[in-house]
Amino acid sequence: MECQYLDDVYELFLLGLLKPKEATEVKEHLERGCPYCKDHLREAAQSVYFLLSVAKGRKPPNSLKAEILRSLHRT
Repeated sequence: MECQYLDDVYELFLLGLLKPKEATEVKEHLERGCPYCKDHLREAAQSVYFLLSVAKGRKPPNSLKAEILRSLHRT
């Protein structure tokens, strides 16, 4: 999987909205330590967190932020 194809899927990956095969491919790519993708995944995680924090005027629970950060450290 090439990095340029991942630019549009980081947020979907974090939200668990990719098809299982696609999610596996993204996860395997990240596990290989691609610095470009890791940086962009971190940016996507921040975007997802902030978007969720303004959704319906409610702040997401701190556990959500912690879970996103833990998933980034595992990759």
